[in-house]
Amino acid sequence: MREARRSRGARLRLEARGFALQRLIEVEAGGSYANLALKGLDALPAQERGLATELVSGVTRRRGTLDWYLARMLKGELADLTPAIRNVLRLGAYQLLYLSRIPASAAVDEAVKLAHRHGHAGVARLVNAVLRGLMRQRDALDAGLPDPKVDPVGALEVRCSLPRWLADRWHADYGAAATVLGEWSVKPASMALRVNTTRTTRDALLRALEEAGIPAEASPVAPEGVRLGEPREPVRLPGWEQGWFYVQDEAAMLVAHVVAPVRGECILDLGAAPGGKTTHLAALMAGQGQVWAVDRSAARLQLLEANQARLGLTGIHPHVGDATVLQGLPVADRILLDAPCSGLGVLPRKPDLRWRQTPAGIAELAVLQGQLLDASATRLKPGGRLVYSTCTMSRVENQEVIKAFLARHPAFEPVDFRDFLPEAWRGDTEAGGSMLQLRPDRHGVDGFFIAAVQRGMMTGEGHA
Repeated sequence: MREARRSRGARLRLEARGFALQRLIEVEAGGSYANLALKGLDALPAQERGLATELVSGVTRRRGTLDWYLARMLKGELADLTPAIRNVLRLGAYQLLYLSRIPASAAVDEAVKLAHRHGHAGVARLVNAVLRGLMRQRDALDAGLPDPKVDPVGALEVRCSLPRWLADRWHADYGAAATVLGEWSVKPASMALRVNTTRTTRDALLRALEEAGIPAEASPVAPEGVRLGEPREPVRLPGWEQGWFYVQDEAAMLVAHVVAPVRGECILDLGAAPGGKTTHLAALMAGQGQVWAVDRSAARLQLLEANQARLGLTGIHPHVGDATVLQGLPVADRILLDAPCSGLGVLPRKPDLRWRQTPAGIAELAVLQGQLLDASATRLKPGGRLVYSTCTMSRVENQEVIKAFLARHPAFEPVDFRDFLPEAWRGDTEAGGSMLQLRPDRHGVDGFFIAAVQRGMMTGEGHA
């Protein structure tokens, strides 16, 4: 009986690693995002889902560091191996370097079994030799890691698993603080909930969590925010089915407050899906007004509609459309442009973005962001507020985009939104309180950027 249980446990572990391997191959090829790839977890036994999640997220986060170690154990180039064997080695190395709860011998043995599945006997021997060599030489390899005092950019690249261009940029922009940002970027994401104030109160949700034995505390950042002690499956939290909360980072919760919706107004939310900020705006308006949720993806808007239904919110009007072409939509009192961006402020949540983005791609995003702002200007009433937000820490996509917009549109002026921020953060704003770059090292939340501008009461800019 005991032998049968051991055999079944080994088979389940191999299933989890096999699942992780396939997802890592897809992510590396650019065919899937790490967080979306995990949606197939339901195919695994419940007891193996946690391991599979840890492996996909962890290997993606630590890929640069893992490749540094593996390169020192290989005679040839890691890039010359097949994607399957390359990622088998990464899976094994990640378990050896970062998962102390898994016996080293088990990590190696399971990797060799995966190598047999995806290659010939020779590559299986290679995997065995490389990983066992890593076990033996770990201390010597650790001693050879780049020294932050001697080579700060190299240390960021290797120790914090950043592409070289991003290590260079963060070191140039943030100096010594870049090390803290780099260390944050490879940590698992935290989890916060936004209370749906149309259904319950923060105190009531906190009591329900306490009664369920789930550590949580009120957020000092957002009035509806709740911080969880550790990430949990949302559907297993009290109040999920009743629509008491939405999973959202605290930084993102501030955005709707900066929009400052007034009941009865018309608001355009551009790039709205899957609906975090849309549903927050609707909740603040308590169903009295209109929130037009615009997104190019009909599938993602279906997610928004599902979230709207669960939260029991009204006044939301999903609209499939290109936000650079806004004809046919109403002229709004306020507009939120949650712009597509590089996502460098949410790397713990979307770890593969560090490998997907490039300086050229960021420059292209900045052009698109400017076009979206220009289109937004055509749909805003005189006196209306336009709020621009991103989840990145890139001046090219943030401060420079807003400054260029204001230069092109003299009818618009900055809006001071410091009253909506925690008092300790108000001194971190720029341009008279109209722009704020949030940073995890300084503010303890995701790297969001928020800017607010207002259209003058008398302007010559027409509505399309």
